[in-house]
Order: sequence, then structure tokens, then C-alpha cells
Amino acid sequence: MVIRDASELEKIDLDSLSYVNAGYYGSVYKYGDKALKVFHSKDYIDMLENEHHQHFLDFLVKLEDKSPILVCPHEIFKNGEENVVGYITNFLEGVRLDSNIGYIDINIIMNILNKFYQELVKIDDLFLYDATRTNLILGSELKIIDLDLARFEKNLDVKRKNLQRLNKSIFKAIIRNSFCIYSSEIDDKSKEIVDSIIEGEDSLPNLLGEYIEYINRQYFEVKYVKDLRLPYVQKV
Repeated sequence: MVIRDASELEKIDLDSLSYVNAGYYGSVYKYGDKALKVFHSKDYIDMLENEHHQHFLDFLVKLEDKSPILVCPHEIFKNGEENVVGYITNFLEGVRLDSNIGYIDINIIMNILNKFYQELVKIDDLFLYDATRTNLILGSELKIIDLDLARFEKNLDVKRKNLQRLNKSIFKAIIRNSFCIYSSEIDDKSKEIVDSIIEGEDSLPNLLGEYIEYINRQYFEVKYVKDLRLPYVQKV
């Protein structure tokens, strides 16, 4: 982990960089082959400090090399008050999971999910609170970005909470925004499996395998991600 002074960040001409997107706390830019996040103002930095049991800088340092599925800062800019004003991470090539991933081959996505969950269940002390579809990037692998609101927890069933969070986020990406995950329109067997997904009773690949087998028997052979939406719409 490299800790740099905020004055070095101030020397970077943000207008010359490719803008990626902005979130509630800060803006992200393409910085060479890296991603640079710059927090909006002191007010937002203070809010992040209040979100954690520890100093935000200490939290980010503790994240380093936590898991291969997490995109963590490796350079941090701090001001004279020891507050983080920005940081640099690896830049990921891929698509956000809130994009339409419907035409991805089902075997490819299942292989990616299996590898992702093998690493996820090893995390037993970090609750991935903000692991939503917009913070999940799909390329040859699936990774989680923007970990600012993740939290190290001692008195929480972190593995179960993370299964609930990631199962729900990824399954919502699969069925798309236009369908309610709790829809009363799906048949009873589909609802039973979906309830297990939401409750984090098992990892998503295991439950999706059961879901795929059911669709294969009840409807037709699942070939693409979009085919998993069939119980919600009765057509694809």
C-alpha cells in the first residue's frame, strides 16, 4: 500500500482524464491503466468516516489483498488531517452487472459464478454492504468495486449476510429491473428456489443449478442467462 500526500492528487489535471462515473461520495476517472477515485468534498469524507468503526484510512489499508474478488485501493491520497481524499485501484475491463447480460452462455456465467463464490465464502469478517449490481463488474471474472461502505464486523454472521447480499444482487441482474424478484406471478417451485436464494441458504451457483434443472424440466433447455427469466414472464 502506498500512502501519498493530498498535494500530489491536486497536481493531477482531472479535466484531462477520461471520466468514468460518479457515485454519492466521489467521482471516478480513468488514470492510465488505473482508476482514480476523488471524493467530492470534506462533507462526504466526514460521512465515510462515520460509516466505519475505525478511521477510514485504516479501513482501506486493512482491505489490501483481502480477496481476489475485491478491487481494493493500492495507492491512497490523504490530507494533513489524515483523511482520505482519493485513491487509485486497478481499472477493470468489463460490464456492470446492471447491463443486459441476457445473451451470455449459461455455462460461461455458471463457471464465473462458481469461481466467484469459492472466494466469497472465504470472507468471514468483511460485510460487503454495498455489493449491488452497479458495483459488480463482469469480464472474464466477476469482481466487486467501490468497497467504501463495506465494514469489518465481529458480531455478525458475515458469511450468511454476504450470501444474502450477493445472491440477491446477482439474481436481480439476471431477471432484470423490469421484473420484481418477489413476484407473485411465478409458480410455487420457482418461488421456493428464489426464496432460498434471497435468504442466502446456499451459494447462488448451487441454487441456480437447481433453478436451471427445474426450468429444463418444466419449460425448455436453458442456454442463455435470459432463459432464467422465463418463470417470471412465461416467455423469453
